[in-house]
Amino acid sequence: MWGIRTLAIAVVVAALGCANRTPYSCASSTQCVLAGEAGRCEPEGFCSFSDPQCESGQRFEPNAGGGVAGTCVAVEIVPPDAAPCGGVKEACCSTGTACVAGTTCTAGTCQACVADLSFGRRFGCTLRTDGTSWCSGENARGQLGLGIAGPIPSATPTQVRDGTSAVITNASEIGSGRDHTCVVRPGGEVWCWGSNNAGQLGDGTIVDKPAAVRVVKTDDTPLTGIVAVRGGESHTCARDNTDAVWCWGNNTSGQLGDGTLVSRSKAAPVLVAPAGAPFAGAIEVLTGGLHNCARTASNEVWCWGQNNNGQLGDGTKANRPSPVKVYTSTSVALGRWHTCAVDADSTISCWGWGSHGRLGIGTGESFNGIDQPSPGKVLTKLGGTPFQGAASVVAAAVSCALMQDGRVFCWSDSPYGQTGAGGALVPVQVKLGDGTPLDAERLFAKHTHVCARRHSGEIVCWGRNYSGELGDGTFASRGLPAPHTASCP
Repeated sequence: MWGIRTLAIAVVVAALGCANRTPYSCASSTQCVLAGEAGRCEPEGFCSFSDPQCESGQRFEPNAGGGVAGTCVAVEIVPPDAAPCGGVKEACCSTGTACVAGTTCTAGTCQACVADLSFGRRFGCTLRTDGTSWCSGENARGQLGLGIAGPIPSATPTQVRDGTSAVITNASEIGSGRDHTCVVRPGGEVWCWGSNNAGQLGDGTIVDKPAAVRVVKTDDTPLTGIVAVRGGESHTCARDNTDAVWCWGNNTSGQLGDGTLVSRSKAAPVLVAPAGAPFAGAIEVLTGGLHNCARTASNEVWCWGQNNNGQLGDGTKANRPSPVKVYTSTSVALGRWHTCAVDADSTISCWGWGSHGRLGIGTGESFNGIDQPSPGKVLTKLGGTPFQGAASVVAAAVSCALMQDGRVFCWSDSPYGQTGAGGALVPVQVKLGDGTPLDAERLFAKHTHVCARRHSGEIVCWGRNYSGELGDGTFASRGLPAPHTASCP
């Protein structure tokens, strides 16, 4: 094979006046032709031609110089791209900023600083991954857990303490109501602080507590085995490790789910019917204003409590003091007076009070909405097609969808900037200040506040901040997502 090629190249070289075997160099591949076969000009400045016997698939022609004549072209070794760094669960960067905002470098890896966020009406709390809890905003009812109550709001997060004045360092879950917050501590004990006018702190009293107190059951023993806790207007519900649900506090609308309307300052199980067996099988518990829902492993949604605006979604406006099955969904969210859920086809259905545009149907500006006691589709525009592509939904004084591709859409009027994109009665995409779409892997929402954890691990928030509840050191509300500056110690 190479004898023929050698003869052919010699003919070519002779024709060029180079029969003296001076190495033939090239400047471009158009100069490399051998017996009608196009070749390639290599970086060494000599021609190569196809040869399947070479690993690289190319061999230098016989008259190449530089000692490469007739040899295989070396396989190009492309160095791998530098490993990504700085994002959550990625290696800390060795140059520049070690980790993105919202993460901290721990043992060479960027770890998320925030495990969860929880907001009340005018305060906000952060559960850090180190088990500490920090709150900012109003403190008139002891909402910040400082050990003292005071009328002056704080825009700087402070660490929560329990009744012994010791800081809480071992919390695993957090949930806030209108003016109170609870955390889960080792053993599944629940500790709460803040407003207690209806017994929502669960310590057997109705006296506000500016430091965390332990929740007890009706037999005065500590409530234990809890894995999640959520706060409503003036009541609290929790799920235990057997998937049962416990509630305490105000019960004027049946929100404690025990079949009665009797308020209670100690924890007791939600029952399937008055004096019936404990409700079982909950894998998630959610609280609105005066209504609650539990989602089971089969994605059945059972709800109870206030229903005067149709927020339970059972087609009526009658309060339910015991759980009723109302829907099936993998993602359910409760606002104060409405409920939303993602449907199997990635559309979203909402029901309840239609004011402030929170049902996403293009109507209901300000207080002009009507009650919708049965689920109805969120629309792309007034009278338009159903909005699609949702992966999950959150609800508060706004409704937001996390899309399957990580985009975020919100809808409601927006006096505090809580849609992150201006008031909208149908879904509108949330964007960053530079106009690029917000990307997210999780959303947090309660009252007039919304936050998103981005794929990098950074947390951004928007909405009401008049009382410093976003913890950024200011008292200015945000109409666009901005970094949650209190993310790390």
